[in-house]
Amino acid sequence: MKLPLCIELGDRMMTILGIKQPHLYCHTEAVAGLSDEQITDLLKDSIQKLKLRPESTILSLPRNLATVRNLHLPSQNTEEIAKMVDLNVVRIVPYRKEEILSSYQLIGLDDIGYSKVILAIIHKDVTKRMLKIIENTGLLIDRILLSSYGAREWTLYNYKPRIKSDQLNLLLDINYDFTDFIVFDNNNLLFTRSVSLEADKLKEPSQATRFIGEIRQSLVVFQNEESNKKLSNIFLSGAVLPCKNLSRTIEKEMDIPTIDVPQPYGEGKLKLISTASGISEYASLSAQTAFLLKERSKRILFTVPEIQIRQNLKEKTKKLTLLGGLAIYLFTLVCGMFLGRIYNQQTFLDRVKEKNIAIGKEIGELPAKLTKIRIVKNCLKSRMTPLRLLSELQKVMPEEIAVEFVSLSEQKKVTLRGQARELSEVFKFVTTLENTEYFKEVQTRYTRKKKVKDKEVTDFELSLTIIEL
Repeated sequence: MKLPLCIELGDRMMTILGIKQPHLYCHTEAVAGLSDEQITDLLKDSIQKLKLRPESTILSLPRNLATVRNLHLPSQNTEEIAKMVDLNVVRIVPYRKEEILSSYQLIGLDDIGYSKVILAIIHKDVTKRMLKIIENTGLLIDRILLSSYGAREWTLYNYKPRIKSDQLNLLLDINYDFTDFIVFDNNNLLFTRSVSLEADKLKEPSQATRFIGEIRQSLVVFQNEESNKKLSNIFLSGAVLPCKNLSRTIEKEMDIPTIDVPQPYGEGKLKLISTASGISEYASLSAQTAFLLKERSKRILFTVPEIQIRQNLKEKTKKLTLLGGLAIYLFTLVCGMFLGRIYNQQTFLDRVKEKNIAIGKEIGELPAKLTKIRIVKNCLKSRMTPLRLLSELQKVMPEEIAVEFVSLSEQKKVTLRGQARELSEVFKFVTTLENTEYFKEVQTRYTRKKKVKDKEVTDFELSLTIIEL
């Protein structure tokens, strides 16, 4: 089955979760003491047993693997804040900048106008190991998200009408080997701290007392750093059912209303589908469920260069696919129009041919007779040409010109030879011929002077073409 998948790889527990409403596909597996290759095999086997074919994969990063700090920065300019965060990152953790990944969220302004920022940092080796384990199964990670944000979103998903905008609330997301201490309001996650206490030990009264002590200490840290506001509610999510009466104990000790947040499966919730080994009652599914239910912008998102490059390539591939599909559509449309036009022309031609045949039957031998008439006309026209030539020459011939020779070729070319008393008279004759409507291309081939009976005359030869009228 093809659906989005969320995977969480902790130090002691691996969780695989997919949602296709109304079904929840889930499997948890203890991985403490296993090699990376064994974890890869377990992950691959679990996905196959759940019959999942992920269309996208989210990596939920457990809160206890990240370092999270609250900062107050003297600026409200986003570019300046980004630079200040970069300066603070290397001061918070003892690693070089090249060895870590960091991400942050703006969560408002403090009393003196400083920007409040929540910053998360993780060593690159942690994400590289997780990516290698998951990608060796054939899956590709699309996003890496901090689990604290998913746990908060799952609480809002269940109890948002009960949470007022001006209230501070505490969420304790109890997981297999740690508890995520989260302070939040209706708009932002304000503070988070990892409490190292295993969930299966909270059933013991002594450990429950220790747990409440850790809550008080974490609350003091938050109030010293961020706010003196009192909490309105305490929410317990994750492994709540195995730790019976824990919420009552916390409510009694803290004197704050305490509410159990249900797991996503159960009566009135999603229908659980798991592998034969099932799921651990000590694993929290809150974060993974929220990550798959709805996309949100206010999350700590760790950007890994490999994932960023892959996403850019995926986006470009989508755009190229879209453009290719559009090009094919336009090509098909143009071809359709072109073929339609050819078809219409061919249809019109066939109809014209049919009409021509019908007309031919009606007129009978008339075309043949018309052809004969045209031939006779042409013959008569060719016979009339010499007479017309002589007639036109007689009209324009000046007295000073004597024409001794006239020839007419089949191409309507005329040659004139004659004499004139002066050369200028020959040129005037040429001009006269050019100005007529019957002659064109009048050219002088030669002019020669000679004496005849003690008089000097000019012999000439002209060529010209008859214009068809």
